[in-house]
Amino acid sequence: MRIKLSTGIMQAINVGMYETQLDPRYMFESEDLEIDECDALTDEEKTLFFNADFKSDEYDKVVVEAAVNELKDFLVDVEDWTEVKITLCDGATIDSPQFYNYRSDELDFEVEVEQSELDKILPSVIDNQKFWEWIEDRYGSCSGFISFCPYRKDEFIKAIQGEDIERSLAMWLTWIFKENVSETYYNPYEENMIEYIRKYKKNPLLITM
Repeated sequence: MRIKLSTGIMQAINVGMYETQLDPRYMFESEDLEIDECDALTDEEKTLFFNADFKSDEYDKVVVEAAVNELKDFLVDVEDWTEVKITLCDGATIDSPQFYNYRSDELDFEVEVEQSELDKILPSVIDNQKFWEWIEDRYGSCSGFISFCPYRKDEFIKAIQGEDIERSLAMWLTWIFKENVSETYYNPYEENMIEYIRKYKKNPLLITM
């Protein structure tokens, strides 16, 4: 079956482009703009440059390419770690908010998973108290925030069995990432994304002067 996922919940990979390493204001330093006076530009003038001359649509495409490459690698790793096979489908897109008050950019994508593969997930966590405590801490409601994720044990069991495959699968994938990769100090998938994007630093498709 095809399942819709988003990096808003499946947080192994981050495509946020506001005040992050992927923010083009930080990705493209002054020497990459190839203008003699760039070093003398104020922060405000640089912002005006990116608003006027930076091809953000093309940049989004490069970010999607980089993210898709790393998602494929991540899902291969997931199969190695768990023996659950999940295949990335074509057609990933960036979903950017109008304002960055409450969330950042997210990657929307679909995966293909056989039911027999999904059936392996619940037995792998059913007796793992650490998992149940983690999903409640990571995805649970708190003061000023109401969660729509199935973060309680009984809710997650029903969700992964069919009531909410999208959210529960995304939560489980994030758990697998956390258990096998350091999400706090180093994320190799994001580092590879940044390296991929840097190849485009002086690409005329992105910067026109």
